[in-house]
Amino acid sequence: MSRRRVLVVTWELQPDSGWGRYSLGLVRGLLERGVELTILTDRRAESPELAARVIPCLSSPLAPLDKPLPFAWNLAQVWRHAPGHQLVHFFVEPYALAASPVFPWPYAITVHGTYGLSPLRMNPVTRTLWARTMRRAAAVVCVSGYTRRRVAEALPLTRLEVVTNGLEPLRPPTTTFDREIAGGPVLMAAGALKPRKGYHTTLDALPRIRERFPDVHYYLVGDDQDRKYVAGLRERIERLNLERNATITGIVDDAYLDALYRRTDAYVQPAENSGGAFEGFGLTYLEANAYGKPVVGTVDCGAEDAIDDGENGYLVPQRDPEAVADAVLRL
Repeated sequence: MSRRRVLVVTWELQPDSGWGRYSLGLVRGLLERGVELTILTDRRAESPELAARVIPCLSSPLAPLDKPLPFAWNLAQVWRHAPGHQLVHFFVEPYALAASPVFPWPYAITVHGTYGLSPLRMNPVTRTLWARTMRRAAAVVCVSGYTRRRVAEALPLTRLEVVTNGLEPLRPPTTTFDREIAGGPVLMAAGALKPRKGYHTTLDALPRIRERFPDVHYYLVGDDQDRKYVAGLRERIERLNLERNATITGIVDDAYLDALYRRTDAYVQPAENSGGAFEGFGLTYLEANAYGKPVVGTVDCGAEDAIDDGENGYLVPQRDPEAVADAVLRL
């Protein structure tokens, strides 16, 4: 039997983002099972050493949604490298538009969350192309039952599967973090600082938590490029007099993140559905669990697949600071 060959189309193979972490884990798993991979990534992406052919040639995964030139470029790259592969798997949703409208090779699409549905809210051409692309896929793989429900509500698809995210064994950092992590108890959440992550709800819950634990400290860890939202978080911290109880760290290195996970008492990320954006799964809940830490997430999003309420953490209603405070105080 000839060796199976798959073309993977993804953004990056670094664990700095949900897309990157998913891609790296799945690539490693496929290679362990003897699948021969060609991997197309963003042309600026750095990749770890892998037993696969990695070609950094793509434009940003967000560009195809509204810019015709990057879309045409990505389409050309996928069509150029697809021949000779038995399957093309789009790990990152926006790149799958390269499979429209008459892609001749079998392909699969992983839908993580927001970006699997956002093309349907854009211009008529993009909506039509995306719906056709999804319908023609050999499989549409959703990372949670909640994501599957959202996709099914938007499009009647017959090849709609759920394969929840998993977590690779955590590798120890190569360096150590030697600064003190203040707080008692310590709370944290990690991920891009965006409204759908619910950082603001935890800040609103902190004053009540502080009544019982005056030295509580909440660390907000992640990409802070959403300047408007981050400015709103800083204003909230000042307005609620939380300067001694909350720290926005931005992106941190592996040693700092490892130290935070080890030091934290609870991982608190009350995600919310914000406009068309939603939390598709929440891999960081599992990361915290891997360190033996309980988590607080919300119902009506992908966290329902990551958290077994009352077992590895608590699920609370969205946008409910009182419920978040109750859960943290119970922990």
